Amino acid sequence: MSSYTPNGKQQSCPSVAASNNWIASSTLPPVPSNATCSCMMNTLTCVSKQSTIPTSAGDMAKFGQSVSTIFGTVCGSVDCSAVSGNATAGKYGKYSFCDPIQRVSWVMTEWYNEQRNVDGSCDFGGFAKIVSVKSSDDSSCSDQKDDPKSPSSPSSDKGDSSSSSSSAAKTLGGAPSMAALSVSVVLAMLTAALF
Repeated sequence: MSSYTPNGKQQSCPSVAASNNWIASSTLPPVPSNATCSCMMNTLTCVSKQSTIPTSAGDMAKFGQSVSTIFGTVCGSVDCSAVSGNATAGKYGKYSFCDPIQRVSWVMTEWYNEQRNVDGSCDFGGFAKIVSVKSSDDSSCSDQKDDPKSPSSPSSDKGDSSSSSSSAAKTLGGAPSMAALSVSVVLAMLTAALF
């Protein structure tokens, strides 16, 4: 072993600007804000019955399929750019960083409004429910910032109280766990494949 002499050459990292293979924009997405997403949720009338993202594989797959189907159906008729992001083009909607439950709730409300609140237009195969609006204007939601001095506290006032609670799940308004971030990445990939 004492006579070993490495003879390989260390490779350098590719330059982002010089490479045509790098397909990500240098424009970063907006800084996530639980306060912005909570504010937006307060303006919605048709929301997900689930308040947490499932963590078991089977439930996660079913949830992902439901969300993907809703995005695919609704976003063909309604402008979903407020909850969509495109890292290649560097274009991000004002709610693109919200969690999948919040984004799908926004999409379902847009559909419900587009259908003029007709009975049955906020059902989505039992995935959604109608709630009372707490605020009718979301114009100031983008200005909402998280208070760095106080920890995020989960809220479940819009969720299904029968949902199982898990420390690995992300609740509306709460800080994301690693499991929730993994789910968000998978769901982002699913919804990105639709556009």
